[in-house]
Amino acid sequence: MPSFTIEPAVLTDIPALASIAGSSFQSDRHTQMKMKGAKPYNHEEGMKGALTHWMNRPAKCTVLKVVDVESGVIAGWVCWAMSGYEAEPVVVTAVPAPEDTKQAEEAAVPEDPIERLEAMTNADMNNWYTKLTPPHKKVRFIASICVDPKFQSKGVGSMLITWGTSKADTEGATAWVHASEAGRGMFAKMGFEPVGTLDVDLDLYSPAPADDGKKWGRYVFTYMQRQPRVANE
Repeated sequence: MPSFTIEPAVLTDIPALASIAGSSFQSDRHTQMKMKGAKPYNHEEGMKGALTHWMNRPAKCTVLKVVDVESGVIAGWVCWAMSGYEAEPVVVTAVPAPEDTKQAEEAAVPEDPIERLEAMTNADMNNWYTKLTPPHKKVRFIASICVDPKFQSKGVGSMLITWGTSKADTEGATAWVHASEAGRGMFAKMGFEPVGTLDVDLDLYSPAPADDGKKWGRYVFTYMQRQPRVANE
């Protein structure tokens, strides 16, 4: 069996972490469809910016990597974010309040179908963030988690999740995650329970059919929450 260590990620790890993010979502239908847009989505490039942002906020976010001991290769990573540990809450997406709400809403509806999809999923994420991360309550949540396909089904994901849930148990904090279709089963095994979903008909936003010519179908995002475990459980 492979042997792994878990340790803090550093800025110089970002290219490797972003590459893992890109490869781990290659088979994800939602990601695949966004790559067909007028401005093709590049998950790897997008994660470089996100990782830089998270690593520069160590009081709010902890980015960890799991390393294969034998090869020294990074097998996976996670960003555990925190809220309620300081006076200032974590903010996922900051949206300035418009003076003219109606005009802003009309202007905010993009013509590009992929941009409309992102606007809809971001709004849903912000809504659930507000519900699952109430002010002045300790909460830990997974901003992102990725495991290199070469190291999947080897316990890497469990290590990354357990790091945060163990801390949440000690602190009496809830934990939550916005799970993809592929990740939902793993989080369920780790004690997360569904509290909400976003069921998206991808074909309503599709700029082009899938490579095999078939429809994209429906995609379900699942919001999952885990309550803290007491010591004797």
